[in-house]
Amino acid sequence: MQITSFPQDEGNKNEELVKTKVFYLIFPFILSLPLITLLALMLPHEEVSLFLTLLVAYIIPPAGKESIIPFGIILGYPWWMICSAILIIDIASALFITLNFHYLYKIPFFGQIFIRCSDGMQTLLGRHRWISRFSLFGLFLFIFFPLQGSGAINGTILSRLLGIEPRSALVCIIAGSGLSCLAIAFGVTFIDEVSNHNLSVMIPILVLIIGISIVATLYGAYGSRLR
Repeated sequence: MQITSFPQDEGNKNEELVKTKVFYLIFPFILSLPLITLLALMLPHEEVSLFLTLLVAYIIPPAGKESIIPFGIILGYPWWMICSAILIIDIASALFITLNFHYLYKIPFFGQIFIRCSDGMQTLLGRHRWISRFSLFGLFLFIFFPLQGSGAINGTILSRLLGIEPRSALVCIIAGSGLSCLAIAFGVTFIDEVSNHNLSVMIPILVLIIGISIVATLYGAYGSRLR
């Protein structure tokens, strides 16, 4: 009888597998938290808490780039700082979903959120079949025009549903997120300069953008149920 493996070998393989899974779970945070901390340390102490609050709000729908970046600029944060922080969050989110895609539904609480997001993306594909036809470019447009919180989270799920190779999807998500941040920041900066930094002009525009974002998100979530 030929022995192909020993119990000790199987135990070592299982141990390595567990270590790999744990690494995949924490690596996005190991990558992003020091960078976010570095950005926060560049700010005066009294502004750090508000800055971090904006970043937390970005992850929670219906807030997204289209509302957090203008709000951050109006509050006086440098456009490059708020854009960099959001891009870091998007990269970390995309990495987390990509590395742990097949295990996320098993994580308590987060698994339920992941399942709802997946169902939402399947519904989205059913209503907007052009995304499937354009594939990678459709994914880029979805990330570039985010109206559902962190575009990277839903975008990564969408890329799996479209069958896009993970590395290509990650590059597409980073490019879409980065260009989206820049477009929004430059647009807000331009309006700010044209209005001579007049908050009575800027604030109504911000409220309008947030309102459109909320309506679009609610429609995306419940629109199909009302038909």
